[in-house]
Amino acid sequence: MNGPADEHRNNAHEYISTLRQHFATYHDHKEQMSFGATALYLTGVTALVIQSDTAWAKVLPCWATILLAVMFIIIAVAFISWQLSMRAFAARIVEASTNLTTRWLHQWPSELDTTPVPYEGKLFPKFFVGELRSVSTRGPMVPSIITLITVGIWSVLLILRIAYP
Repeated sequence: MNGPADEHRNNAHEYISTLRQHFATYHDHKEQMSFGATALYLTGVTALVIQSDTAWAKVLPCWATILLAVMFIIIAVAFISWQLSMRAFAARIVEASTNLTTRWLHQWPSELDTTPVPYEGKLFPKFFVGELRSVSTRGPMVPSIITLITVGIWSVLLILRIAYP
């Protein structure tokens, strides 16, 4: 018996499966971008901090070098934070998709409201937004916190190295 209800069910399942796969890949990309940028930042700052010759810090007056370093620190932290927040968003999408497909294996819902509704600037079916809202918005915070604390510590080390060559 293949009728409209079966087609609707297949479309919903295909949509959620595709959404999950897309955002799982997106999550991995954001994770690689944030941790790659962090590794590059930490490597660069470490190289500057451990140099015995600090001629690079004396090219400009100390206040100007510190100002320039602070501007680059702000840009780096903003980029890394943005990547980590997009990673967390993707993780919520993947979790919500997994929850729905797991529930659907057990029992298919009698009705799915597919009305498009906005969620964080994007349109999703209403049934999916309901699931997204039930998923924790905090996500895996520990890696993000450790990453940002490490960047902060290295940033302080750089400023101290510039101020006290």
